[in-house]
Amino acid sequence: MGRIAHVNNRPVTIVGVAPDLTTGWLTPPNVWLPYTAQPYMDSSRNAFADNSLLWLKLAGRLAPGFSQSQVRSEFEILERHEDRSHPGRATAIATTDGSWLAEFELDASARGLFLFVFFLGSFFLVLLIACANVATLLLSRAASRRREIAVRLSLGAPRIRLVRMLITESLIMAAIAGAASAYLVRHVPHPLFRYPGAARPPTTR
Repeated sequence: MGRIAHVNNRPVTIVGVAPDLTTGWLTPPNVWLPYTAQPYMDSSRNAFADNSLLWLKLAGRLAPGFSQSQVRSEFEILERHEDRSHPGRATAIATTDGSWLAEFELDASARGLFLFVFFLGSFFLVLLIACANVATLLLSRAASRRREIAVRLSLGAPRIRLVRMLITESLIMAAIAGAASAYLVRHVPHPLFRYPGAARPPTTR
């Protein structure tokens, strides 16, 4: 607490540390800043003075007894008030349920939809190739073990015991692969996101 850190070559004072997984955003921020610090963090522009920028997103929880339509109605009142207070201003407010799909639809564009379909198709193609490779390896391994299984049967091993052995081996391999996949999914995306986004200004939420 009270230490000075540099974000975008700007000194900021650390006032606290939020617990992990505080936010439910798809790419959780590493640094929380007040939204009023936007001109300070990016001196090349002032988003408060440029009415053409759509840059601020707010996330909140509905209070018990309130619906999304009631929230939208209250925001519309604030929207009209701001437009009357600032002639020539056109305020645009959109409310969603906070899901990833709703956020994507809010910012959707033809380019974004194309990239989404492209990466989703690439993901399933790689997954299909990986499954085919694993199936081929398992089949080749089973073919190479035909002699071993024949010897076990000749020594009196029950067939159900051999089936249990093969299923157990497959489950162990699947568990190891699942654990490795979960580790990669948990730890790899964040460095990959930080690398291409290193030159981008931080998002203030």
